Amino acid sequence: MNKIIFTSLLLFLISSVSHAQNNNFRAQGFYYKAKELKESGSYSNAIPYCKKAEEALGGSNLELQYLYILCYYYSRDYSNAQKEMERFFNFKGDQKDQIKKFDKSVDRITDDETKAVTQLMVDIDEKAHYESTHTTCGNCSGTGTESYHKDCFSCNGKGYESYQKACSNCNGNGGSYIDHGTAVGKKWHKCAYCFGKAYSTQSRKCSDCSGKGYNSDTRTCTRCFGKGKVAKE
Repeated sequence: MNKIIFTSLLLFLISSVSHAQNNNFRAQGFYYKAKELKESGSYSNAIPYCKKAEEALGGSNLELQYLYILCYYYSRDYSNAQKEMERFFNFKGDQKDQIKKFDKSVDRITDDETKAVTQLMVDIDEKAHYESTHTTCGNCSGTGTESYHKDCFSCNGKGYESYQKACSNCNGNGGSYIDHGTAVGKKWHKCAYCFGKAYSTQSRKCSDCSGKGYNSDTRTCTRCFGKGKVAKE
């Protein structure tokens, strides 16, 4: 009976160790995928793989934290960059016992990389503070530009344009000669419709603004002045 219990326990331990090793290798695969994406500049796409690596590993370590920090920083998510930076320095300080290590085949973080995180510290803190005290501008939805209407140059904001049309009464001649049958003979008479101008002034929808009287354009947002964010009220 004791032999059976011992054998079962041994198999269970072997299975547990094997499972842990598989998860560690899986975590390393996710880590290298995240690192590859980070090095190609695809920072936001690398973050989900960092998270998968952490889940498979059952925790984090300096290498993962370094990736997290850079990916969030260059994705301009300074709040999360600050959180991951704090975890990084906690691992470097009094929480070393919480580090979940990769297999020895994974490159360890270098002193230069630690220095790089330290150099980013002030910038991340300042930008994270800005994020926490500001919100997306409701006027431009964070784009920094806004649409506005300006009077149509072609019609001066009227929405229509004038043009000349040949008088249909005199066929654009401005009048006609009429024979009075006297010594006077033929005499020129101005057209009664166009008064001798030979045309009439018509109006039509402005072709440049489609009759609206204005055209749309963009400019720097007048609320956030192009920053895309405003101070929270």
